[in-house]
Amino acid sequence: MRYKRISIAASLGLATVLLTSTAALAAPPSTAPGATRVIPPSVVQSVSGSGSAPSVVLGAGAPTVRPGDFVAVGVGSATPTGLLVRVKATRGVGGGRSELTTAPARLTDAVPEGQVDVSASLTTADVQANASRPAKSLSQAIRKNVSCSSGASATISGSIDIEPSFRFTAAWKLGRGTTAASFTGTVKQTAELSASIEGAAQCNLASTPLLAQPVRFNPITVNVGPVPVVLVPQLQLYLDARGDVKAALTTGARQEITASAGIQYTKGAGTRPTSNLRSGFTYTPPTVTATAHAEAGVSPQFSLLVYGLAGPQLDLRGYVRFDADISTSPWWTLSAGFSAGAQLVVPAFDLAIGDPSIINYNKVLARASTPPPATEPPVDLDSDDDGYPASTDCNDTAAGIHPGAQEVVNDGIDQDCDGADLIVGEGDIRVTLQWTSAPQENVDMDLHVTDPNGFTVYYGNRTSPEGGSLDRDDDVCGSSVNGQSVENAYWASGAPRGAYTVEVDEYGICSGGDPATWTLEVYVGGILIEQRSSVGEADPSANTFTFTY
Repeated sequence: MRYKRISIAASLGLATVLLTSTAALAAPPSTAPGATRVIPPSVVQSVSGSGSAPSVVLGAGAPTVRPGDFVAVGVGSATPTGLLVRVKATRGVGGGRSELTTAPARLTDAVPEGQVDVSASLTTADVQANASRPAKSLSQAIRKNVSCSSGASATISGSIDIEPSFRFTAAWKLGRGTTAASFTGTVKQTAELSASIEGAAQCNLASTPLLAQPVRFNPITVNVGPVPVVLVPQLQLYLDARGDVKAALTTGARQEITASAGIQYTKGAGTRPTSNLRSGFTYTPPTVTATAHAEAGVSPQFSLLVYGLAGPQLDLRGYVRFDADISTSPWWTLSAGFSAGAQLVVPAFDLAIGDPSIINYNKVLARASTPPPATEPPVDLDSDDDGYPASTDCNDTAAGIHPGAQEVVNDGIDQDCDGADLIVGEGDIRVTLQWTSAPQENVDMDLHVTDPNGFTVYYGNRTSPEGGSLDRDDDVCGSSVNGQSVENAYWASGAPRGAYTVEVDEYGICSGGDPATWTLEVYVGGILIEQRSSVGEADPSANTFTFTY
């Protein structure tokens, strides 16, 4: 290991009796259910299975291990992150070898009393490497295409340089468990982010790893007595972005930050966050001509794995944000910020605490100093080509719906854009007459319906003894209802059986208008049984007919 700076301290409480790594241990205190065996890495042949139930194969010459014992192993070829487990069962597998069925263990059970204090500053020289995978740099170029609507394209580009360091402490006592612990992560970070969106679009990139695999650093081993405690620092980078722009946008910022965030825990007193922040920013003036909202962030996640499992973690996010609204003043603002949280989730020490919002910092980098660009007046489209633009048409996707359109009665659709459907009475029988004329409302049409008993429902006799009713009588020379020309006779229920006679009468043309074009429909029990159309009284056979109920 070639750590730039590393400091390790550990001590073992007198309550625990541990022997050398190759000898059996003396009987542990009564509070420990089994002995703690320190196994040399060289006798561990394999470790397989999940982290919650690893299977360990020991070679010939390994110390005797019994169910209930704790097994601790340092860093080796089969245990690259060390190992601390409790044995659940053992069995021989031939050649003097034994297989252990195990479960993860807590260090506070394996070593009932002790403390650790380790800190390190990490560089590229500390990154794990082997023949098939060279050491990774702590500098990462950023270039990511972002998914956008409307076929537009967006790109997030830039770079990030990171120098992480940390300090982790823990102390525990017999019968009390962990009494104090702390984790502080520090990152010196230089990040540049630029966002470019070509054209009006909505874009989104969920938090995405920038590295195919996290960067792992060389293990750090601190011994509590003979028991090795193995810590593996790890770093991953995430990128996220979102945008909603009405025209092309380009902007960016450079961020230089040294940030520390941490958690301190004391049994009986709870937790306390710690933080420190030094920052500096520069920016690229934005290029924008319309309303826009965009943000891009890069998030380093630095964690300290304990025996390769969960451990302390530092979560960071630096971002650049741009907001433009041509209706406000100043009409655009460019800002950048930084957030940090820390977690002390360490199963080996029975800890699960954290604070995701230890640092929340935002700085306005620049604001518009000039008026917004002039905008062209909006184009009032007529998408359905019905002669009525979208500003006046209540449905610009249907040509049959526009102001002044003829209503279809009782269909639940507002064809003429007056805010409501045209509703008429109906039931056993409905007879509806509708017409149009030029100029509008210049012809008075009348509907006459005579029932089998000789009673006629019309404008001069709106009801009959058998329940007939004329509920609409429109266009008495310009007195139509809501611009619709409708007459409607109906029998809601109890209509007499037999033959009904229907007559359409062009009562009068007012002020020199043209004859009306009309349509007549007859419904029996809600079913259309007759439909006729004509112009004025040009076809007497269409104007009078009978139907049977």
